[in-house]
Amino acid sequence: MTFNPPSEIQVTRRQIPSWKSIPNTEIQGYPLMVYHAAFDATSTQLKRRLELIGEVMPQWVYTMYSQTHFHSTTHEVLGVVAGAQSSALGVKTIPGVSSQRSNAVI
Repeated sequence: MTFNPPSEIQVTRRQIPSWKSIPNTEIQGYPLMVYHAAFDATSTQLKRRLELIGEVMPQWVYTMYSQTHFHSTTHEVLGVVAGAQSSALGVKTIPGVSSQRSNAVI
């Protein structure tokens, strides 16, 4: 299990404009952030690490939802611990974000 220091992690930032009643990142100006090759850990190890840091409390370990939804009072942290994922974050008409094992998406 390894967690890379911030100085060694490439970060991609992306603003997602609001769409209909979904504010996306535009409401507060905080971008979607992808931390590439941030860790090498199992889901249990990543969950324990996030609990130890204390800024994010893991609520569930599961795959991505297939339906459009957003969180009005919180942000979401996704850790890709196996395989890869491609999802439309924000709106289905905006190009998706692809991520691979060891990436964290906030």
